[in-house]
Amino acid sequence: MTGEDDPRSPDAPASEAPSPDASTPEALSSIDSDDPPSGITTRPADADEYVDVMRILEGALLDVDADEVRERIEAEDVLAAVETADSAVGGSDAAPVIAAMVLVPRHAGVHIEAIAVNRSRRGRGIGSALVRAGIRHAAGRGFDRVVAEFDPDLREFYAGMGFSIGANDRSPDDDRSDDRLLGELALESASNDRSSSR
Repeated sequence: MTGEDDPRSPDAPASEAPSPDASTPEALSSIDSDDPPSGITTRPADADEYVDVMRILEGALLDVDADEVRERIEAEDVLAAVETADSAVGGSDAAPVIAAMVLVPRHAGVHIEAIAVNRSRRGRGIGSALVRAGIRHAAGRGFDRVVAEFDPDLREFYAGMGFSIGANDRSPDDDRSDDRLLGELALESASNDRSSSR
């Protein structure tokens, strides 16, 4: 499950223009150019940040498997947004985790398993920065797509990030809400890079 401001509202204003299709080189360069927000950096979470990552995810009421989060941290598939040392509250050198995203490789793509931003930091573009960092992460590892499953009220957020949105065809045994959507972002340049290196 993915979430932003509360688990249901995106951090980007609805009036933002949609991002270009991420399958083009221009889109990948724009993903690099406009994030993260000033005073924030995104990076793979460290093993000693496991508790902070879980606090952020559980604080957003996301249903995450703690063991899987730990495994994904070890694989460098959990991205964290932290304040830079000079912008940390109280001038501290500590860099607390203020947002986290769990990525799970599946088939030829990467699934955004969970994303959450600390309640006091929402609405500042940090969630968008994490998604862009996740797209770069997936492309850098040679995956050809990024997939997210989300509630309908996050449609504009993911569409604005360049995801194609469709109905979620899940198993009848799945007990989650039937109205969740599936977003997919093709990373053609990543698959082209992979095939040209053979």
